[in-house]
Amino acid sequence: MGQVSAYLLWLLATLLVATIMPLASTLDQRRIVLVCYAVAASVIVLSRILTARRYTSLSSGNVIALAGSAIVISLGTLSAAGSPLASWSLLEVSVYFLLLLSVGALASAFKILRYNSSGLVAGLFILPIGLYVFAACTIVFASLISNLPLTFPEPVNGFANIRFFNQYQTWLLPFLPAALLLPSPTSYIRRGLWHGFVFIIAAFFWALFWRTTGRGTVCATVIACCVVLIFCGSNGRRYTMLTAILALSGFAVAWFMFNDALISRSETHLLSSVSLGRQYLWGLCIDLIGQHPWLGIGPMQFAALDTGKASHPHDALLQWAVEWGIPAAVLISAGLLWMLSHWLRFVFRARDRDDHQSNVLRVALTASLIGGAAHSLVSGIVVMPASQFMLILVTALAYAVWRDAHPKPTVAHPLPRSIMPTVGVTFIIAVAGLYTAAFTINSYPYAAQHSRKNSDLYRRNSNQPRFWADGTLAGISENEEEFGDP
Repeated sequence: MGQVSAYLLWLLATLLVATIMPLASTLDQRRIVLVCYAVAASVIVLSRILTARRYTSLSSGNVIALAGSAIVISLGTLSAAGSPLASWSLLEVSVYFLLLLSVGALASAFKILRYNSSGLVAGLFILPIGLYVFAACTIVFASLISNLPLTFPEPVNGFANIRFFNQYQTWLLPFLPAALLLPSPTSYIRRGLWHGFVFIIAAFFWALFWRTTGRGTVCATVIACCVVLIFCGSNGRRYTMLTAILALSGFAVAWFMFNDALISRSETHLLSSVSLGRQYLWGLCIDLIGQHPWLGIGPMQFAALDTGKASHPHDALLQWAVEWGIPAAVLISAGLLWMLSHWLRFVFRARDRDDHQSNVLRVALTASLIGGAAHSLVSGIVVMPASQFMLILVTALAYAVWRDAHPKPTVAHPLPRSIMPTVGVTFIIAVAGLYTAAFTINSYPYAAQHSRKNSDLYRRNSNQPRFWADGTLAGISENEEEFGDP
């Protein structure tokens, strides 16, 4: 009973964080929320380890996955120890480790509490969208009654960069068609009324996309639709049709909400395949990978380069290769491809056979996972806090769904005679949680007060954060004080 109560509180905390993420006014606020969530996950996992008397038997696949994760974290730690700014590199390793723990803790909560598909979609995805749409429409309405024109990229200027908003949209958009295919989350709301509400906020949410015209989001959405058409049967076809309808409805809403310049901007940006900035960053990565192939330049250390363009390579695979080294990047990529192939095989075999709600949820999760993976190849989805939280949320829910269909036997036995493995894991989790918390508590006040806004270097690298929103680490050198180093 105590375990169920703990996981119920954890799920409620997840709902709270999901609601706060889009509404927070700055990237720093989102980062603090994510850090609190990840550190809390370490506490949840530690309490579970220390009080466990029953163990789930591990399959060979799980053993391989755990071993691979341990090797990657070890390689990242070695790379961080040898980097010029080891404190920041160790921070990134710790954060990624805590994000992985968060996935496990949340997946366990979903599985133990026997999730309801329509309720989860409504609470974790539709509610945040609805609140954000309401906030955005409030800004538009205020502009109309004050007779002051909106300044681009309003009304989404709560994100440090509109592309961070587009990354967030990539994860969320697939759950809008799912909500239209699922019943009302509660018997107190009629199905027709619920679907009307979802359709309205979906049209406005898509209108915000047309306002910002993120190429990565539209490419990721198209790729996701193609995948679900192939693997998800009739529900995949319904999902794709509804996505097209919602996108067109959003375009119509955007036409009325904004101005005629929307069309020309959409055409010139969305139809353009030129990205000189990405080409420059990718070429720089390839050169650095050739110079540091084994352990890379150190986690987060790309942000220490004064590229004048971005603090990350705009490609997750290149980011891991240049910062963590080729071996770590190969292991991460192989692990992700292995898990994705298992998921697609599972979805393909289960299409149109299980109950309707389960099928619809699998379609939405497939589209979100594929969209996020595709978008990560041209952006910083694995870097920004809102996207990192969505990565936790979607991955954990997908893992819980997969585990429901592949239950493992649980065996009761006393704790092993040797407590060294338990002590070792406990120590690692505790150190990662404490270090991340201490670094955040120590570095944020300094970063907020010493943003170097009068520096040419800061102006070149501002508005492209890697951890805090005060710019990259390029302003830190051997001749300057290393701010945020606890």
